[in-house]
This record gives sequence, C-alpha cells and structure tokens, in this order.
Amino acid sequence: ESFTKKLIHPRPNAYTFTKALAENLIEIEGHGLPIVIIRPSIVSAAWKEPIPGWVDNLNGATGLIGGALKGVIRSVLCDIDLVADMVPVDIPINLMCVLAWSVATQKDDKMRIYNCTSGTLNTFRWRDLFNYGKLALDKFPSNEIVWYPDVNFTSNFYVHKFYQMFFQSVPAHMMDTVAKIASKKPIMVRINMKLIKAMKALEYFTTNEWTWSNDEILRLQQELGDKDREIFDFDITGVNWQDYTDTYAQGVRKFVFKECDSTIPDSKLLLKRMYWIDLTVKALFWFMVAFLILIVSNRYKTHNTVM
Repeated sequence: ESFTKKLIHPRPNAYTFTKALAENLIEIEGHGLPIVIIRPSIVSAAWKEPIPGWVDNLNGATGLIGGALKGVIRSVLCDIDLVADMVPVDIPINLMCVLAWSVATQKDDKMRIYNCTSGTLNTFRWRDLFNYGKLALDKFPSNEIVWYPDVNFTSNFYVHKFYQMFFQSVPAHMMDTVAKIASKKPIMVRINMKLIKAMKALEYFTTNEWTWSNDEILRLQQELGDKDREIFDFDITGVNWQDYTDTYAQGVRKFVFKECDSTIPDSKLLLKRMYWIDLTVKALFWFMVAFLILIVSNRYKTHNTVM
C-alpha cells in the first residue's frame, strides 16, 4: 500500500492515476486521429435513462447513500459547504453519443476535451445532499436496516474518528459478538471495514472542490436541434437536485438492495421503532460519558484537596 501511494503521488487513488495515464498515452500516440475525451466528475445514479434512479454498484456517492440507508455509516469526513460535483450517469452517456456524431462530421486533428460536471452550471453542495438525503431516507427506508439512519457530516477529523469508532466500529464488534454467541456467521466487522475503506477513498472529494470550464459543453448544445437536445439530453441545468436525491435513494433501494416498493409501509414502521431505540441508546451513552467525567473530576478534586 505504501508503494502504491508513492507510485500514484500526487493522485489521490489508482482510479484517477490510471485515467491520467490513459489520457497521456492517447495524447502521445493519437496524433492525427479524431479524438475526444470526456471528463465526468462524480458519476451517480441515472436521472432519466434507462430508468430513473438506475444504478448497479456501490461506488462513490452510491456507497454513501447505500450505507446511510442501512444505518451502517455513521460519520463522513466532509466540508458540507463544498460543491458535491455529481453527474447522473445518463448525462455523460448522452454526451458520448453526441460527440461521436460531432467528431465524425467535423474533422479536426486537435484532441478535444469536455468537462462533464455540474458545479458551475447547477451547483449541488454536500450540505444539500445531507439535507435532501435525510428527507429521502425517511420517505424510502430500507426494509432491512441495521440501525436508525443518522449520518454525521463533519470537517473535523477527530470528531469524525470519534463517531466512527463509537457509533460504527464498536457496535459492529458488539453485533458480531452476539452473532458468535448465537452460532451465526459474524459479518458486521468485515462490512464495516469495507465501508471505512470506501469512505476513505471518497474523502479526497468531500474535502476538496474544483472549478471546471463547461464552455465546450455549452457550445455543443447550441449545435443541436430541439429534437436532438431532447433525445440526447446532457443539460445538467435541468436536474432538480431534491427530486433527484429522492430518485437516487429509491434507485439504491430497488436496484442495489433488490427491495420492492410494496415493503415501504412496513419499512417506515421499522424505521420509527429504530428511531426510539437509537434515541434511548444515545441518551444512555452520553449519560455514561457524563457520569465517567463526573467521577474522574471528583477524584481529581479529592486528590488536590489531600495534597
């Protein structure tokens, strides 16, 4: 792992490193060829096509939403005022289709680059994802939640580690201990470690932001007729982020977790029960913390008095 970090430096992960390598190779070896490069930001669930909310993996922001739905992600290291530069997957795909036509009809030896991003055209911040996400999780809860969904977004590394340790890792070990006693397969610690690793990969993008030029995208839109713009819609300004977050949560629930819409009423009842359990456990936790602080404080005062 240490060798990988040295190899890919200053890139944050192997994914961005290999994409940069590919672009460099194309630039060197592709001279004279009709080449266009599309650079999407954080690719997320489908906006319209093939089905609203469609997604088939837990990469990127989908892992965050999926983990929150199940109640297993308790903390995210994130500056909520930064731009969450997400683009629904069907937007770069539609853009690819249009650019295939553009490259074929407009001969140009120069390599063209298109930044397929949302930040400057339709700003969506991590604060918005947090607020809209809380509403979506209440409307479309999972029917198999580990705990009540309550994710803490913080830019403080130590607060993040505290929440991750006491509200995510420790409960995972406790659940596995109970599973072993009941002669069941312990899985929560393994799932928790995978989630921590996945969220670690996302941290670079939740604690930084960039400004990208979309001039080429806007020019390309002007070249299309009304009908083509409708069929091959890559206009990010048309996305209503609150509605899209609802669609995203429904998509993760339906296509990743394979849960039917018919289970939503029962899921809401389960969510309500888990809310009160979560509230009770948190109250007991903070009471114990306050009690321990009081004991330590009294012992310290008694020690000073004796001295």
